[in-house]
Amino acid sequence: GFTGAVVELPRVLRWEAGDEMVVTFGAPARTRSLRIGQNFADRIAVERIEPEPAAMRLVSGGQVLDFAAGGDAPHRVRLALRPLHFGWLRFDLGIGGESRSVGLLVLP
Repeated sequence: GFTGAVVELPRVLRWEAGDEMVVTFGAPARTRSLRIGQNFADRIAVERIEPEPAAMRLVSGGQVLDFAAGGDAPHRVRLALRPLHFGWLRFDLGIGGESRSVGLLVLP
């Protein structure tokens, strides 16, 4: 896990079937940013993000989604996902200054 955040992501997805990733930033959160590795962006379509990020930026090896901070309540972000290819997928996922390598299996 991450310090100050919980990521819920299925380890097995179905090709072209919808699923979701849920990130809950703890309270109070200093940094509400999510970094997703390029491998993920190449193989998974993000169809919807709720709430919308305050900013999205490309960085070396992926992209960063910044979410508006504020208030003491945990902040939940939902990303609607649709795999574009099947097979094994490994990518980096980062929150704040922490990064983890994540593996997913996309079934045909």
